[in-house]
Amino acid sequence: MREVLVTNLPYLDPNKELSLQAGVVLILLEKLAETKRGKLVLNFERLQVFFYLIQKPTSLNSVLRKAGKSTANLKYYETYSVNTVSHNIDALTDRSDLKAIIQYLASRSLLKCEYTKSEGFVFSLSEIGAAATAQLESVHFADLRRLAESLISLQTQSVTKLRQFVKFAYVGAA
Repeated sequence: MREVLVTNLPYLDPNKELSLQAGVVLILLEKLAETKRGKLVLNFERLQVFFYLIQKPTSLNSVLRKAGKSTANLKYYETYSVNTVSHNIDALTDRSDLKAIIQYLASRSLLKCEYTKSEGFVFSLSEIGAAATAQLESVHFADLRRLAESLISLQTQSVTKLRQFVKFAYVGAA
């Protein structure tokens, strides 16, 4: 008789997988790094808020409503999942995850970082990053692009204002 070893398998959250998160950040950079006029606006703090919102579409729509902007058309699976309805805002204060993603992308020459007087250090895609981002073609990445496009209307909002909108979305959901 064979002995069966029973072990507890760890739960791996695919949303915490580095290459998937890197893809999310690449799409945010693709869609939001610069305004229509070409001004670079995606500093770390703004990127952190957008990174949070794109992963929480219901909060994203609450923020857009509060800002008086058009909301994103959400698909049913973007509305009714544990990740999207949980309102854990720790990601807005914990810089470590996004910092690791930025380092990962920088180490692969996928992003550029410049200094501007108005925004401080801002991020955008390098040529290599733009080419890599263009290859992200799955349904998941198409959904992320759609959500990122809805964030364009918030590009020029101050980080303080964005955080106020998120706080409102969090309090309003409670």
